[in-house]
Amino acid sequence: MVSFPIRKGNIAWLTAASFAISCLSLATIFVWSDFRFTIGYIGMKAIGLLGLIFFGYGTFIGLKKLTDTKPGLLIDESGIVENSHGSSPGFVPWADIAGIRMDGTPFIFIDLKDAQTVLEKMGKINQGLGKENLALFGTPIVIDVHLLNAPRELVEGALMEAWKKHGGNEAPQTDL
Repeated sequence: MVSFPIRKGNIAWLTAASFAISCLSLATIFVWSDFRFTIGYIGMKAIGLLGLIFFGYGTFIGLKKLTDTKPGLLIDESGIVENSHGSSPGFVPWADIAGIRMDGTPFIFIDLKDAQTVLEKMGKINQGLGKENLALFGTPIVIDVHLLNAPRELVEGALMEAWKKHGGNEAPQTDL
């Protein structure tokens, strides 16, 4: 079993930035919407409200992750537990994983045999984020190595070794 903790420093910066933008969104709703901008009074309120909802949720998730003691990524003989960000699916058994893609970026893509099964295990908001990942990257599980307290090469190596041993008969794809 290999586990990688969450990099709390990066989460703290992202949470602080999200909180600051939430405050600006709040100011947009109550202060700046009185000014005459091209988009008008209602437009400024709408932008402020959307920003407050989006970045307020980001602040909430960031604070939740800062107090979370679970590892960001856990790899064992039964599968992986991806818990590094707000839309994490939790436990995914090796039997559900079709492949692992790495492209030299800080992202690792976990391809699934049936993405809908994993999406159904996620909460409603996380399902939306998972569907966005599916549309953009072809999979709902995207591991951002920047959020883990380990070098990318170490995380990739551990995943590759576990995949070869427990999951697939092929080596993971590396698009370098």
